[in-house]
Amino acid sequence: MENTKSETIYENQSLALYYEEAIKVHELGAYSIGQIVSADYALKFIKEHFQEELKNKKIRACLELITPFRAVHTVSAFLLGLTIRDKLQFDTRNWRRLPGAKSARGSFDLFWSWICLFHDVGYYYEDNPKKFSDIRSLDGLIERLGLKHNLLKVSEHKKLIEKYFNKRLMGSARVLDHGIVGAVLLYDALMDLSNNSMVYSRIKRYEFFYAKICDTIALHNMWRATEATMEEYREYNLNELIPENNCHIIYYKDNPVLYLLALVDSIDPIKGFCRDRRHRRAISMPYVVDNVYLKFICYSGMKQILIHFDDPVFSEYAEMLLDPECGLTSWLGTYVNYSQTKSGNRIVKISIDLYNSNMLQGISA
Repeated sequence: MENTKSETIYENQSLALYYEEAIKVHELGAYSIGQIVSADYALKFIKEHFQEELKNKKIRACLELITPFRAVHTVSAFLLGLTIRDKLQFDTRNWRRLPGAKSARGSFDLFWSWICLFHDVGYYYEDNPKKFSDIRSLDGLIERLGLKHNLLKVSEHKKLIEKYFNKRLMGSARVLDHGIVGAVLLYDALMDLSNNSMVYSRIKRYEFFYAKICDTIALHNMWRATEATMEEYREYNLNELIPENNCHIIYYKDNPVLYLLALVDSIDPIKGFCRDRRHRRAISMPYVVDNVYLKFICYSGMKQILIHFDDPVFSEYAEMLLDPECGLTSWLGTYVNYSQTKSGNRIVKISIDLYNSNMLQGISA
């Protein structure tokens, strides 16, 4: 329920109700929340969302990389992103100019579908480093995978993407970064789709938008250096990601859609409460969506999200978001506060920095 100031009361609106509203408003099909938080149905939701596009073998290959559990986080983040965008009136005008039948309600829904529902397809490669131990560069991976369309040739962030990929591959982690791998896979698939689809052929001249979609995915997982990793970042010339350079804070003002993806990927309650190994007990996904409550505040000059969950693990979730080195404020233009009301409700308040614009060079849209 909303009042005249676009404020909803968190006590009365569970995550499940917001998701049901998003499914209805955005005409996403006849899915119940119980189905959405079922691993098998979440994967079905993603595949049915791209039912026509799945006829393309490269798109199909990308989606087949999504594991059932990760599909639930993906769909949860997708619906949470739509909810935040709608309730907080995110400025997504730069994503509207797209021809074709798919854009009848505006292009953002289509772009957000590609960005969010594909943002984790690269995890198969990150989780199986031994299978790709022969890879020494991003170009080498692209060649190994036989990709005909190379994101690096059109990306505005080519140098940063390559440096971060090398740091993850050759540094202490020794893995293929899932965000970057997913981005190069999707770019190749989208270009192939545009060449072989009656609908997407109308976007053939819009490679810029494909690059923009895939750059967003590539950039969403780039963390800043911490005290423990500072030397490694210097070794790989990642000065853009070193805090002392006052860089790589992703601000809403610079790129609302990249900000939105990074935000929902970080705060998604399914990811935060159902998979985090730091929690000593398992929490079911239906329990989370029924018992996590949200409140949105969107006044002139202010956008806030308030999260409430009456469960002991909520304090751990809050501490994770508040962590000065790897929490939300370490790489997003946000202010995070954790407090307890007189009635005993514990609340995380996320305030969005609307005006600062100090992102690393080359990332602003």
